Amino acid sequence: MEGYGYEITGLDVLNAYAHTMKAAENAGCAEETQKRIHDLVARESFGERFVTKVLGRQLGLS
Repeated sequence: MEGYGYEITGLDVLNAYAHTMKAAENAGCAEETQKRIHDLVARESFGERFVTKVLGRQLGLS
């Protein structure tokens, strides 16, 4: 999200989110994890807010 390094794709973002949420469900902390991701993405300010565009709908940010 900070705008440097590997050029990620929307599919990279969606896969990382899906795997993170699956792990959180298995660990019994899906709600807390969802909130932490929401808060992190809501603070995205670099460039065109790529991650927000990709995950906005899932996180209620669009």
